[in-house]
Amino acid sequence: MSDLNRSVIREHERMACSLGARVTLSSESAEQVAYSGSGRRASEGIEVTVVDLSRGGAALRLAAFLPKGALITLSIRSNNAMLSLPGVVRRTQMLDRTPSYEVGLAFSPLDAGSLAALDRLTARKGAA
Repeated sequence: MSDLNRSVIREHERMACSLGARVTLSSESAEQVAYSGSGRRASEGIEVTVVDLSRGGAALRLAAFLPKGALITLSIRSNNAMLSLPGVVRRTQMLDRTPSYEVGLAFSPLDAGSLAALDRLTARKGAA
């Protein structure tokens, strides 16, 4: 089968959601992101909305551009605990000139505890 005829099949089931979260960029990646007209630095964290979540990654909506390849940590508060998930930006798409972006990220390999917490979160949100 040629590459043109193959479909992309996701390894993990995705769950649509709307979760408040924060993205923190690695120090190397934070140097690539700047807020125009403010003294704020990207290393301080960026508020995001998680709109899609799976064991493999997430889709985020946010007001800041994140470059492809940026190393991040996604922090989601769940049951009074903070779930911190390391990942890498795989795609960024401008949605409108507000500005508003949708970012697709892939999680770095997660430990068993993080996977279990992520599974509990997606099961709870999927049942809601």
